[in-house]
Amino acid sequence: MNEQMQTFPVVEVVEHNPTLKTFYFKVKTPVKPGQFVLMWLPGLDEKPFSVSDQKRGRLEITIKAIGPFTKKAMELEPGDRVGLRGPFGRGFEVQDNALIVGAGCGVAPVRFLHETAKRMEVNTTLLIGARNSAEVLFKDQYVDEGATIVTDDGSLGGKGLVPDRVREMLASGSYSTICASGPEVVLVAHRNFAKEHNLPVQLSFERYMKCAIGICGQCCLDGSGIRVCVEGPVLTHEELQGGGGVVEDDDLVATVLVPPLLPVRPDRVPAGVPGVVAGIGVLPRDQIAPVILDGGVRATGGEGQGQQDCGQQPCHAHVIPPSTHRSVKSIRSHPRFHKEPRRMGASVN
Repeated sequence: MNEQMQTFPVVEVVEHNPTLKTFYFKVKTPVKPGQFVLMWLPGLDEKPFSVSDQKRGRLEITIKAIGPFTKKAMELEPGDRVGLRGPFGRGFEVQDNALIVGAGCGVAPVRFLHETAKRMEVNTTLLIGARNSAEVLFKDQYVDEGATIVTDDGSLGGKGLVPDRVREMLASGSYSTICASGPEVVLVAHRNFAKEHNLPVQLSFERYMKCAIGICGQCCLDGSGIRVCVEGPVLTHEELQGGGGVVEDDDLVATVLVPPLLPVRPDRVPAGVPGVVAGIGVLPRDQIAPVILDGGVRATGGEGQGQQDCGQQPCHAHVIPPSTHRSVKSIRSHPRFHKEPRRMGASVN
């Protein structure tokens, strides 16, 4: 595997639930935790995915069915061939006594980091979270290992949000760094907590990627020249402060990566985050309840209208992709704005 596309057969498929599967390929090219590869499905498309582990010549990619590409990927069986190229980007550095945090699909890249640390006999602490028990990646393994697990509904582990548990763990424990992946609004909270405790961070960001080699500029972080596919996906606090301009919190969450079709309520907003983002604007906390962020499926306005359009509760407005450069006001004033679901990075296209 390299920057040129090569085809590989699927050698094994593990189903976590009908919409969440892990695929294994025989790939000897070394990949670093936090790096990503591009997967091609013949006749469909090419999308970026985080690598969730690599050992003994087997590459592991975990995928959640969200859009047309990932739904098609759910049909893959052992023996089917897909195109792979990579790896791309900069990954995590293994550090002793690190607090490793994964939320939602963000568990995939930090799983690779945690498994690598175990093989190196480096001590780390793992915290993972998801909306419910069914969506916790590698649930049986991490329950057996005693990892800290939180779910929004309390169906597995503690009940609550990942950032709130991170804040508790930082208050009661001592760690060398925070290594995290997940929705960008959650990463902002981790970054703020790290500042409070004077800790370094390694944060894995996601963006909609096309070339993966730094040419097109599609994945640049707002407010800087940082190309997520080259300088990232994993960035430190110092790197976020450079790259042609300081990346402020509002810039980071301006193209938020909340999982598609995830209703956002005040009780879901992590501590340390002042608001939730729609399009390129930040909504204050008192306006969060009537907002659903769905990766750019559609924008609706007016109470009740969103419910009629998509059936989600609550649902009055949706995210529009940042490339449209629409403000929150314009989002809410457009009764219908339909686009194919898009993911700003790896794991669920």
